[in-house]
Amino acid sequence: MPKPIGLPHGVRLPRTFTETDARDVFAALARAYGWTGYLFGRAEAQARISPLTLTDAEWRHLHTTEEWTRVNTMARRAVDHADAIGHALRQAGFGCVTCTEFVTGPPAATWRRCPRCLATTTLAELQRQPCPVASDPPAAHAWQAGRCSACAMPAPTLRLTAVPDAA
Repeated sequence: MPKPIGLPHGVRLPRTFTETDARDVFAALARAYGWTGYLFGRAEAQARISPLTLTDAEWRHLHTTEEWTRVNTMARRAVDHADAIGHALRQAGFGCVTCTEFVTGPPAATWRRCPRCLATTTLAELQRQPCPVASDPPAAHAWQAGRCSACAMPAPTLRLTAVPDAA
């Protein structure tokens, strides 16, 4: 007899709900909420022994083994070791482009730099860098009317302009 599945808020599964239905629901939720990952289940084990078919009893025996319970932990370690999430954060603009610190705040305000690196970067250096608001891959600033139309950074000037003293 299958184990009952606890669901929130009184949600009930139909009696005809299959393992394939569960995979489809999982995939739909992952797409809707931006989850990523790999689902390890009967289908993955089945693919390794194809054309043989696992019976329900064989599958229950397999997924209760100690080694099967480690599969998720091993997958998580591989993702951590590759720093896959860190790479995604940096690509999304949450990583300082000059050091390893994470950046908070909008790219137009931080120019994708942590406070320490931003304080040591000159305006001329920032103007030579790709626009922080431009999408991936990085693109040059779109200079119009004295500033970048995407991030509002002032355009480089070729000459000095005298500013009158405050009276």
